Amino acid sequence: MCGVRISQRSIEAVREGANIVEVASEFTALRRVGARFTGLCPYPDHNEKSPSFGVSPEKGFYHCFGCLEANERIWTSRGLIPIAAAEIGDEVIGLDGRRETITDKVFKSKPTLKIRTGAAKEGLELTPDHWCVFVEKEEALRAVPRLHLRHRGGEQIRFSSKLGRKGSDAKLSVKHAADIREGDFLLYPVIPAVEREDAPLIGEHVIKPYTSGPRNVRTTSLHVNDRTAWLYGVYAAEGSLYRGGVKWSFSADESETLAEEVSRILDEEFAKPSTKRVRQEKNICEVTCSSTDLSALFRHWFGSGCAEKRVPIEALNWTPETQAAFVQGYLDGDGRTQNGSVGAATVSEELAYGVFALLIQMEKPVSINSYPARTAKDGVSRRKTFALHMPRRESMKGFFAPVNGTTYYWSVVQEIEDERKNPATVVDITTTGSHTFLTKMGTTHNCQRGGDAIKLVMELKNLPFAEAVSHLGERFGIELEFEGRSPGEERAAKTRTARRRSAYKALAAAAVYYHKYFLKASTAEEARRYLKGRGMGSSTIEEFRLGYAPPRGAASFSAAARKIGLERSALDAAGLLSPRGGERFVDRVTFPISDLRGRIVGFGARTLGDAKPKYLNSPETELFNKRSLLYGLPQAAAEMRREKVALIVEGYTDVLMLNQAGIKNSVATLGTAMTEQHLKSLSGYAETIHLIFDPDEAGEKAVERAAATAAELKLDLRVLRLSEDPADWLLEHPAEEFRELLSGAVPVLEYIFRRKADRARGSGAAERSRVMSEIKGLIKEIRDPVFYRDALRLATEALGVNARALRSAPEPGDGEPGKADRPARRRPRDPVIEAGREVLAHAFARPGLAARAIAEGVEAPGILDAPFVLKLKDFGDETQAHIYALLLEHADEPGALLADERVRPLLDEVSALQAEGERLDPSEASLRAAWFRLGALSRERAKARTEDFDEKLRLHTEARQLRQAASNMTPES
Repeated sequence: MCGVRISQRSIEAVREGANIVEVASEFTALRRVGARFTGLCPYPDHNEKSPSFGVSPEKGFYHCFGCLEANERIWTSRGLIPIAAAEIGDEVIGLDGRRETITDKVFKSKPTLKIRTGAAKEGLELTPDHWCVFVEKEEALRAVPRLHLRHRGGEQIRFSSKLGRKGSDAKLSVKHAADIREGDFLLYPVIPAVEREDAPLIGEHVIKPYTSGPRNVRTTSLHVNDRTAWLYGVYAAEGSLYRGGVKWSFSADESETLAEEVSRILDEEFAKPSTKRVRQEKNICEVTCSSTDLSALFRHWFGSGCAEKRVPIEALNWTPETQAAFVQGYLDGDGRTQNGSVGAATVSEELAYGVFALLIQMEKPVSINSYPARTAKDGVSRRKTFALHMPRRESMKGFFAPVNGTTYYWSVVQEIEDERKNPATVVDITTTGSHTFLTKMGTTHNCQRGGDAIKLVMELKNLPFAEAVSHLGERFGIELEFEGRSPGEERAAKTRTARRRSAYKALAAAAVYYHKYFLKASTAEEARRYLKGRGMGSSTIEEFRLGYAPPRGAASFSAAARKIGLERSALDAAGLLSPRGGERFVDRVTFPISDLRGRIVGFGARTLGDAKPKYLNSPETELFNKRSLLYGLPQAAAEMRREKVALIVEGYTDVLMLNQAGIKNSVATLGTAMTEQHLKSLSGYAETIHLIFDPDEAGEKAVERAAATAAELKLDLRVLRLSEDPADWLLEHPAEEFRELLSGAVPVLEYIFRRKADRARGSGAAERSRVMSEIKGLIKEIRDPVFYRDALRLATEALGVNARALRSAPEPGDGEPGKADRPARRRPRDPVIEAGREVLAHAFARPGLAARAIAEGVEAPGILDAPFVLKLKDFGDETQAHIYALLLEHADEPGALLADERVRPLLDEVSALQAEGERLDPSEASLRAAWFRLGALSRERAKARTEDFDEKLRLHTEARQLRQAASNMTPES
């Protein structure tokens, strides 16, 4: 059966047959706008006030957009054009420099903001909720060796051009534009080498066919090499078109240089004659080439008129050598050199940002700025101008660094301004692939949400692919076919499917029947009083479809089921009958239990009398497995996704009362301890899970089992203890108070370790040894290195022992395969920790001397200007720092330390330190030397960790002085 899968034909039938509008309407309210429907994005991480979610019933496709101001330019297969001019089917450049396709586009009206960077000072105008790809400042400082803070603790970043370019493991952030801050970095991808090709610029479609006259061979493409690229670059700077030809204009003194080279290339590369004309009186030299084909091709690919010149998108995929030739041609025509830097200016925005893009593809630093239209002092009107600047070195304005195998041009965000208070016209596009597209100044994003009905159900109901297909097949009456089954297996599967369908139908009908009976029947009055007495409102009863199963002798569900064609076998398969054949939930309040897909799979039921048990669940059936189900999950799913937090409680009424109080992300186990499957189910919705449970032995064991699973799933599992069940607690306390308690929930490992430490405290050696062994076992189960180290820290704090005592195996990732159970190799001792132990041992051996040193410091006349005072940060171990903090607090009365309740978890470590102090028999000089040694070592460690050169120098000086002070300590001193 392991090879059984849904047939491709059935999958396509579901894609075509599932009504995307009906499916999407389950998650968000839609309204028709022309041929499509729109609504608020249902994804919890896309908070918005205006609709950005679109559904196309004709295509069976949904999408969520990203928004740019209508005139902002993006790179498409038709060049660098305003986003408003982009069309469905146009190609764009994605995050890794490869092509993607626009699948939809819509106009809106929204407020905007503008982001300016060091490399593109004009900025990009977009909506605050637009998704952007960038690197946050802190991440850039961590991952890029050439970046560091100018001063320790300061904000200003420095860039070191002397350090070579190295690989980066920087993590890309995908967040709203409103979340970008000054100091973050926007990225511009460099197209990979495998995508580079000097392909000809095909233009057969722009060449008009002959209608009369001779039939000469037509020129239908522009071939690309370093010579022709130079010619195209010169045209972008100095070229123009006239009726039937192309013209290049230079100063008269360039007739034998630039003009001659243009003529030579036209002849040798295109076999086109040209005419050179010099007009000295006007200081002009012109090269003209009479060719209607070249004129049409140059107009199509490079534009005409100084304001309409452009760089085609194909040029971004040329080899760097060819790109360099184009840029050189452009600079030969329009470039200027000032103070050693090269620059150029143009009135064409498309050309300016095109050359900007080419320089980035060549991995040459560049920046661009714009100057508004103005009237000069001579009265002449000047058009808006775009200025390019090409510095010789990389800087904070722009530098190159790779991320995940793709090289990017990083540019620091220098300013973020609210551009318009009034809504602007903005355009949304949806793209394929990485859902990113390249704007004039870098990569941006849309919300990545798009797909068919299957994908929508998978993502918003947290279902695997096969489950989503099955769910939609059942919903829209599509019979699924399976591949990989034998004829016998196929027959058995059809029988099983029919039985399950009947069971689902019976359960759904029972829920409706019990709910209506609860609302209307006079014999349900006691049930209504019970729920009202528990504080439950009518809206909660309605939302969760609470009901009441009639008592014996009253109208039964079995009789009602016969009327709608449900046979007794269906009721039995659904778990609605008792072992004796009667109705299972007689005279009980019913709580329908649903699976991930929202289908009712069973009931929980509470007696109103003295019947046992008080709570009765459905029996185990094909549909009902209480170890994998959670009560209230369909109702809580959306809120859990939104908050990334889930609460697990023990009772149905706890879920109901929490929901009624506005805390809508809670679920309950079904009378069982929490299981691994419960956590796996919730991991698809939440990152943090709070456990609220009764502290019995079974519950405690379940929490211990869950700790390792939570670490494996990278869940932040926390424990909250209340004085009573949440349902009862909420009757006496406001919801806000509950939320405040949640914020103080204890990490699960800390909870476990402290419980065990409390049990061991005051016990004999055997019990303490047993607790230590249990904690070691728990830590050993944790495979993730981060969670492992956190577990060690929490255990050492709870037990008051050194972490070395708890390491029974190498840390995850440190050991060799197959050697986990061998004795761990002794690690080199940490000199800072050893020095800290020496200080504390002296303190316990000579409490009087230590009290003075702790409070006032120790002196080294002639070496130190002031007494040296140890601080908590000087200790290399948290337990040592904790003990020193207690010593500091009791400096006036050292003898009171051991009576402090907070020392109890640390007694093992304190006892060891006292014993070590007795062996040392320390003097005042050795105590002062110990103080100085720890101070020197802690500063040397800090010096190695800081990247601030001024701080390194300060720490080096202090460490040297403290070393000298320690070496000067003799018994006589």
